[in-house]
Amino acid sequence: MHIPIRGRIWELVHTDELPEDIDGECDAPWVKKKKIKIRKDLNGERLIDAYIHECAHAALWDLGEGPVASLGNAVAHELWNSGIQPEHKTTKKNLDKLEHEIISIIWSRGEVAVFEDSVRREVAHAMALMLNKLGWSLYKHSTS
Repeated sequence: MHIPIRGRIWELVHTDELPEDIDGECDAPWVKKKKIKIRKDLNGERLIDAYIHECAHAALWDLGEGPVASLGNAVAHELWNSGIQPEHKTTKKNLDKLEHEIISIIWSRGEVAVFEDSVRREVAHAMALMLNKLGWSLYKHSTS
């Protein structure tokens, strides 16, 4: 699966070739045939975190590991608590819903405050697009 992130394309691959302590890897934006690699055996919030984390690396290559991990963890945790689920359907409505939720999470985080609004929107769009293409849907938990 190919994922466009800020004007470049990464191939997303699920692999069993990563060490047990590494959930994902992202090639640098200048690498030809760039890949985002995600461990095959991940699931749940840890899987969402790996997708978001590696997407953040691709989108914000100059941001260090600490801020990327903090941002990725926050976005993944909030999406998980909002009820994100693998539905295996991709829709424009779901993409918009994911993007809106991710934008609100990103805006509340200091890690990307130094970036212009347009960059933060591009990052949120890339994360939402990846999750939507992978078939993840967002469902808010009811509070009743």
